[in-house]
Amino acid sequence: TLHWRLGMLQNEQDRLASDRCADPNLSDAEKAASAIELEMAVENFQTALSKPGRDAVEQAETYQSLARVQYLLRSCPGYELVEVLKTTIESYTAAIELDPANPVYRQVRGRTAYAVWLNLPAGTGSSARAWLFDALDDMEAAVGLNPIDLGDYEPNRWWQIIYPNAVDGSLAQGDNRFANGEYEAALGYYELVAIRAPEVVPAPFKAGLAAVALGDFASAEVWYQEGIRRAETADDGATLLSAQAELIQFSNRSGVDISSFLQLLQRSDLKVNPADINEAETAFALAQIALNAGQWRRAAELGNLGLELAASAGEIGVVRAAGGNLAAFQLGESDVRLQDFYWPLLDDVRVRETAVSALDRPDLYWRYRAEYGFRLVQNLFTAQPGWENGAATVYTQIIADIERAYALNPSDHQTWRDFFVDANLGWHYLRRGDVRSGEEAYKEALDDYLQATQLMQPTSENALNDLTEAVFKVGLTALRLEQYQLVEEAYAEGIALLARYDGNDAQLGRARTAL
Repeated sequence: TLHWRLGMLQNEQDRLASDRCADPNLSDAEKAASAIELEMAVENFQTALSKPGRDAVEQAETYQSLARVQYLLRSCPGYELVEVLKTTIESYTAAIELDPANPVYRQVRGRTAYAVWLNLPAGTGSSARAWLFDALDDMEAAVGLNPIDLGDYEPNRWWQIIYPNAVDGSLAQGDNRFANGEYEAALGYYELVAIRAPEVVPAPFKAGLAAVALGDFASAEVWYQEGIRRAETADDGATLLSAQAELIQFSNRSGVDISSFLQLLQRSDLKVNPADINEAETAFALAQIALNAGQWRRAAELGNLGLELAASAGEIGVVRAAGGNLAAFQLGESDVRLQDFYWPLLDDVRVRETAVSALDRPDLYWRYRAEYGFRLVQNLFTAQPGWENGAATVYTQIIADIERAYALNPSDHQTWRDFFVDANLGWHYLRRGDVRSGEEAYKEALDDYLQATQLMQPTSENALNDLTEAVFKVGLTALRLEQYQLVEEAYAEGIALLARYDGNDAQLGRARTAL
């Protein structure tokens, strides 16, 4: 008891209780002197704890006194902050073991664990965030012992502060690592949340995806099974569908075969309301799953939802990727009819115009839908010769969609109208001609260039520029094939086109260089 009182005497001196080592106005010598007095208090408390004769509650109080003094050493010369905090936690742990019914010890230990996380160096990894979950455990235990915040005892408030950093922050870190291809680091974050926060449904799904990326398919199956169990318990069909979407997106990027895991996730009978889907990329990925299953109506609904969400968020890149994925689907399923997988062809325009009028930018919806079709044609036109009639059919829809966007907002969509309407399918013939010319298939290239000149309408400067390029390439390719009359006609026509638009002059220099 005497040793405890000596420790308290030093601990309660004004200059010690005021956390002197953290005072920026004190010199290092003054801080060192304070550290000596704090060390004497620590020694007395430790001696008191080594003596028999006190009950468990009194011993716990002494550990609390010891922890408070240890905490004051964190800013003193010669002490390392994080190590001091860890030592403080050890003392509170001893107090909790002796007096487990005291909620204050739990709260303070949790706050100290949170402080450890705040002060760990950057790059520590997922192990740093384990301190946050330790802190959450303590706050939850404190609330279980005393649920009322009062004065300095505020476990509910601290839980609200710590939880987003522990759960949302860890998942966000995992997502960043995954996006950078750091799959092992991502898995560490996902597994931490999945293990320490069993109420979080997305975590095991994310851990499963990271395991797939690492080629650890056995672990992936275990995590996906756990995710399904949590989703079914929480009646969370939206998260289950998001997991399927993320699998599809990863497969599109990496080429990894995810069919067995996709089948596993699709076995659940959970239903989802499309209103619960709030990301365009997710909607498009789910549409792709529906296409693979031959569910054309569902694919159309989800594809349209993806366009609406993309238009609301201004995510044109997501739309372009979705159009490319649609082309990839058709390449793998060439016997599927165009109107089945390219749903805008059968869309009820009047109903759709009414529905999208509620969007902030309905003009963007129509512009993005035109881009969606354009990417489909762009990716298929060269990869699948003989698809020209299908491309022409899609272009009727592209032109109709861009005209609707232009009618709603002419200034924003003038350039795209010029491109889709005036250059139209001729632009694709022009670019396929370039590919064939590069392959020295000059006869086929000439056919494409000639077709481009027939389809392009030089009613806008952009289209006139493309037409001039195509005409000069007709001349050059005809020269390679020794069709000299066509050479003369093409170069004469190209020079005539130059005179119609001052901004077209660059085409002459390119034609000379190519010649």
